[in-house]
Amino acid sequence: MGSCGQPLALCGTISLIILVSLLCCTDSKSTARPSLCQYHASSGDCSFYHCLDVKLSCLRHTFEHRLAHRFCHRMHAHFDEFTAEKKHWADRTNKCVMRQLSKETASMDACRDVSSLVRQAFHTCAAKEDICTALWENRQPLLDIMTEKSWLSIVQAAKHCPRHVVNRFIFWTLEKLNV
Repeated sequence: MGSCGQPLALCGTISLIILVSLLCCTDSKSTARPSLCQYHASSGDCSFYHCLDVKLSCLRHTFEHRLAHRFCHRMHAHFDEFTAEKKHWADRTNKCVMRQLSKETASMDACRDVSSLVRQAFHTCAAKEDICTALWENRQPLLDIMTEKSWLSIVQAAKHCPRHVVNRFIFWTLEKLNV
């Protein structure tokens, strides 16, 4: 008798079947990975973007993905620069972007153009969390987070804000960037 309680030949066959099924038939996106990725998204952990890299291997090569990943890390790095009441805005916006991307990419199993998803997620989330009230008082950390190349994303997210708020931010930014 083998260690499996069956004749030795049968134990070897059972072990081989289990091994083959584990090697051949286990989905590389195991059930543990999506829940871990969802945890990263809901907690605002920047490791979420690594999950997207694993799932959608082409994503890491897009400017928008680098922007989203950098946005997350910079949001954490500049978090203390936000006014006390807008720290909640920063945290909720960061988490919202991840949740939105998680939902939008959940059914994707291959590389597709997700650049518009990344931009749209930021625009939607920043607006939903009321960027209008965060914009002026937190202009410096927002500019530091978004960088010179992508600061227009802030303006796009703020397109529904009162015109004077957006104009004030635009002129300040242009002056700051020496444009």
